[in-house]
Amino acid sequence: MNFRSTTKSFKNKKKIGRPPEGWQIFKDTHPAIIDRETFALVQELRKHRRRPSKSGIPEMQAYLEAEADKTESLQRFIQKVKQVTALKALTPELIHEFVDKIVVYAPRYLDGKRVQLLDIYYSGVGILHELNPEEMEGAAAPHRAQQRENGVTTGVAPFPKTY
Repeated sequence: MNFRSTTKSFKNKKKIGRPPEGWQIFKDTHPAIIDRETFALVQELRKHRRRPSKSGIPEMQAYLEAEADKTESLQRFIQKVKQVTALKALTPELIHEFVDKIVVYAPRYLDGKRVQLLDIYYSGVGILHELNPEEMEGAAAPHRAQQRENGVTTGVAPFPKTY
């Protein structure tokens, strides 16, 4: 961009601005380092960049406190689980100790198979992970293959060994 300012005399060093109509713009005088689309994208991103406001700090503190409470509940649950090292059978006492509630949904049919979803709410933890029918099939397939290799033919899986 040229001719943005001028002087009254070569002796006077004070610059006088010119109106934009008098400016001269010479495009593509240097080879571009980045393309115009990338430049426009970066300029758009930088235009919306702001310093985080101080009003978000209380919200973040509340979030961190809630997460700390969840962590504490999870650690209590893990301590309970560690107390039960050799699980031989699933007893009502264990269910009452570790499970708050079990929600069983109405059965439905998926690809000709009867599927019934359920949610298990663990004490102090809540729902750990809810699998959809496809994920259940995928998770059960390696277990079934291992059962076939071991010669287990019953539909009930044995409890895993704990060391």
